[in-house]
Amino acid sequence: MLKTLKIALSVLAAIILLIVIAAVALPLLFSPNDFKPQIASAIKDKTGRDLTIAGDIELSIFPWIGVTAEKLALSNAEGFQKIPFAEVENVQIRAKLLPLLSKKFEVDRVVMKGLILNLEKNETGISNWDDFKQAQPEAYTAATSTEWEDTDTVDTDKDAKGLKTVAGLAVAGVSLENARLNWHDRQNDKRFSIKELNFASGDLAFGKPIDFKLRFILEQPEQERTSHYQLSSAVSLNENFDHFQVTRFDLSTEIRGKDIPAGSLSAKMTALAELNLNAQTLELTKLDVESGDLHVIASFSGKQVIDAPVFEGPVSIARLNPSAWLKKAGIDPPVMRDAQALTSLSADFRLQVTSESADLQSISIQLDDSAIKGDGRVDNFGDPAISFNLNVDSLNADRYLAPEDESDKAAQPIAGPAAAVAAGASMIPVETLRRLNINGLLSIGRLTISNLLLHGIDLKLTAKEGKVNTEQAVKALYQGSYEGAMNLDVTGELPQWRLNEKFKGIQIEPLLNDYAGNAKIAGALTASTKLQASGNDSKALKSSLNGQVDFFFKDSIIRGFNLQQMIDDAKSLLKGAQILRDNPKDQTAFSEIKGSARIFNGVISNNDLIAKGSKLEAAGKGTADLKSEWIDYRVNAKLVRSKAAESTADKIKEIPVIINITGNFKEPEYKLDIATMLKDQQLEKLERKKDKLLDKLDKKVGPGVGDLLKKFF
Repeated sequence: MLKTLKIALSVLAAIILLIVIAAVALPLLFSPNDFKPQIASAIKDKTGRDLTIAGDIELSIFPWIGVTAEKLALSNAEGFQKIPFAEVENVQIRAKLLPLLSKKFEVDRVVMKGLILNLEKNETGISNWDDFKQAQPEAYTAATSTEWEDTDTVDTDKDAKGLKTVAGLAVAGVSLENARLNWHDRQNDKRFSIKELNFASGDLAFGKPIDFKLRFILEQPEQERTSHYQLSSAVSLNENFDHFQVTRFDLSTEIRGKDIPAGSLSAKMTALAELNLNAQTLELTKLDVESGDLHVIASFSGKQVIDAPVFEGPVSIARLNPSAWLKKAGIDPPVMRDAQALTSLSADFRLQVTSESADLQSISIQLDDSAIKGDGRVDNFGDPAISFNLNVDSLNADRYLAPEDESDKAAQPIAGPAAAVAAGASMIPVETLRRLNINGLLSIGRLTISNLLLHGIDLKLTAKEGKVNTEQAVKALYQGSYEGAMNLDVTGELPQWRLNEKFKGIQIEPLLNDYAGNAKIAGALTASTKLQASGNDSKALKSSLNGQVDFFFKDSIIRGFNLQQMIDDAKSLLKGAQILRDNPKDQTAFSEIKGSARIFNGVISNNDLIAKGSKLEAAGKGTADLKSEWIDYRVNAKLVRSKAAESTADKIKEIPVIINITGNFKEPEYKLDIATMLKDQQLEKLERKKDKLLDKLDKKVGPGVGDLLKKFF
C-alpha cells in the first residue's frame, strides 16, 4: 500500500514538474502571435467576416492556462458602413490547469474591455447580423443535404451533452468594462447609443445566487435625451438553464432631456421574480416603483410566457397629491376654481395584460371626494378598442374647471346634456374621432356642473369607424327628468351632427338661479328638440343648424315686466294720459305657455306661441338669428273680458296690446307698438262704420246689396 502511494506521488510530482517546465518553455519555444493568420482564417470560414488582431496575443500556462488579446476588430457585413461590426480593446480569459485533468473547467474572471458594437438596419429592413443566422451549420455536408438545415431544430442528445459540459464549468465572474453599442435604423431613421456600459458579476455557479451590477448611459439624439441606468441584482439558475430565480433586483434611472418636465425624471424599482421555462410561468412579486411622490406596488403571475404570455395581478397606487407631483416633475397643473382640487389620488385594481390587450378589473379610485369603481379594457394596442363600465358616486366637476368671470358666465347660454356632449366632442380633432373605437357606460350618482345639480346620470358612449353616438339620461333634474342622444358622423368631409333631447317637468326657476344667480322665468318645462347641423366649429354649426323645437310651460311666471300693467299703460297712452314708471318687481303669471319653432340655417322661427293666464291671453311670433344673435319678435296680448266687463263702455279692452321684442340676445328691448295699435283702432272704427252703411243700403235698395258691395271693400 505504501509502495503504491509512493508510486502515485512520484507520478503526480512528475506531472507537476512537466507542467512547470512547459509553462516556462512554451512561451520561449513559440509565439502565439504566429497563429494570427490561422485564427483569422478560421473566423472567416465560420462567419464570412474578416478578423483583424492589431495587438499582441499573450499565452500563459501555469497555474492558469489563459490567453490575452488586444485590439481585435470584426468586419461589417456587405452593404453596410465601412466600419467594424465589433471592436475589442482587450479580452482576457484564464482557466486553472490542474482541474482540467479531472475534466473540471475552473475559469478565472473573464474580462472584456473597450467593446464597441455597431448594429445597423438598412432601408430594406435587413440587419448587419442577419448573415450570422444564415451561416451554414458545421455538420452540414453536400452529401447529406442539398439545403441548409433548420437552425431552430433541436438535437436533444447533443444539448444534453452540452449542458453536462457546462455544468462542470465554474467561472469566477465576467466583467465588461467601458463598452459601447451604436444602433442605426435607416429604415425608420432612428438611432441611439449605449455608452459607458459596465457589467460585473460574481462567481458563476448553478443553484447559487449570482450577484451582478450593471450601469450604462442611453443617448437618444433625435429626442435630445440622455438616460442613466444602474442595476444591482442577484440571480440563481439551474444546470439546465430553464429555471431562474431573482432574489434581488434594484434598478434606478434618471432621464434628462429638453422634453422631460423640469429637465429630468428619476425613478426606482425593486422586485423579486421566478421564471420556469418548462412550465412557461413567471412569478413577479414585491414589485415596487417610486418616482417622486408616486408609489406603485404590484405582483404578477405569468403563464404561457413564451408562446402566448398572459400576466395578471393586483396593482396599488398609494395616495399622493397629483398637483404637487406634477409640479415636482416640472409640469404646471391646470389652474382650477378650487385650489384643493386634484390634491388627493389613490387607486387599486386588478390588471391582466397580454401582448395585445390590457384588462382592468375591480377598479377602485379615490379622487379627492369622488369614489370611482368599475372595469375597463383595451384590446389591440396597435388600433385600440376601448371598453369601460364606470360608476362615480359624486362628482363636482366645477372644482376642476378654469376660473370663470361672472360676465363670461352670464354670456354663456345654458345647454342640454346632449348639446354639452356635442360641444365637448367638437373640441376633439376630426382625425382622432375617426380613429376612436369605444364602447362604454358611465354612471354618476350626483353631479355638479356649471353649478347645476343633477342626480342619477347615465351615459352610454359608442364610437367606431367615424361614427360617435351617445345616449344620456338624468333621473332627477330639478324635479323633472331628461333623456337625449347625440349622433356624430365624421366619415365625410364635414362632421354631421344630430341631437334629440326630451325635458319633462323641469322647474326652470331653481335651475336658472343655480346656473346664473337669477331667474326671469319660473314654471315647469316640458320640451323636445330634434336638431341637425354640419361643420367643425361653432360658426359653421350655427349657420347649418336645422330642426324642430316644441315646448310647454306650466304655471309659469315671467319676471321683469307686467303684461297687465303694459295693457293699462297702452290704454292710458291712447287716452293721452301719463303712464307710471317701471317697477323692478313686475311679473306676469301664465297658466301655460306653449309653442313650437322651426330652425333653418341657424334662424329660429316661431309662429304659434300661445300664453294663457287668468286675466290675460297672448300670442307671439318672430325670429331669432343664432348667427348674429339678434331677435325680432312680436307679442299680441289682451285682457280676458269677463261678463261684467262686457257691459262697460270701455271698448279699449277689445284692442290687443302689441309688444315688440328686438335687439341682441344679451340685452333685448321690450317696446309697445303704439302706432300699430292706433292704426288698428282706427281700422276697427272704420269697419264698424262700413257695416252700418251697408246695413242701411240693404234696407233702402234691397236685401243682398250690402253683401255684394262687401266683395269690393
